[in-house]
Amino acid sequence: MVTEITPPGDTARTLLRGTPVVPGVAYAPALLVHTEVSPDAVAAFDPSRYADAEEALEAYDAAVEGVADGFARKAAGVSGDAAQVLTASAGLARDKGLRGAVRKQLRSGEDLLAAVHAGVDQFVTVFTGMGGLMAERVTDLLDIERRIVARLVGAPEPGVGTPEEPCVLVAEDLAPSDTAGLDPELVRALVTERGGPTSHTAIIARQLSIPCVVGTPGAMTLAAGTPLLVDGAAGTIETDPAADDAEARVAADAE
Repeated sequence: MVTEITPPGDTARTLLRGTPVVPGVAYAPALLVHTEVSPDAVAAFDPSRYADAEEALEAYDAAVEGVADGFARKAAGVSGDAAQVLTASAGLARDKGLRGAVRKQLRSGEDLLAAVHAGVDQFVTVFTGMGGLMAERVTDLLDIERRIVARLVGAPEPGVGTPEEPCVLVAEDLAPSDTAGLDPELVRALVTERGGPTSHTAIIARQLSIPCVVGTPGAMTLAAGTPLLVDGAAGTIETDPAADDAEARVAADAE
């Protein structure tokens, strides 16, 4: 929910509401994150480079191993829930059922990128139908698809870069590979449009003790650099708060 608030003598501000996940109060500029593969690289991809379905499947296997190895390397550099989540993502990337779905699509005549999308979409439908914790893994599946596609088209794997200044990280959704290595000194809070309290974003945010609000409609409409006051207990995000008031709230929360 998005609410306009106008205290007496002040300019209009916006109050967004989402699902509170990790308590804490943070104040910093918004850093909007888009985690998509380069459209130009996808458009330039020529599936005819593969002579047949088996050759395309070999390319898929190589991309999968690269993605899974990346997850494993990140898992080795962290601990606790973050390591477990990344290890699980590596296993999901290598899933034989997913590979079988992609192979079936290739043998039916689909090109490689279409086959990957159709295979992942099949699993997304199943996980969504199961609900609960399995439905939360849809974010992981879509992240795996983007990373596989990036490797196939020769683009860098998408993901969250390393912020240079303190920020509130705002995204449509975040995958384990995006959140596991975050520095709480720089990423003061996490806000996502999608996701729930049992998502992997929430799990890792708890481990890192980063204030976190998920399922926040309108989050991606915020302008980059907008000062945000995030209350992870109330599930609110206030735009352009009075700096003195915001800093006082952060200080009071830290006591």
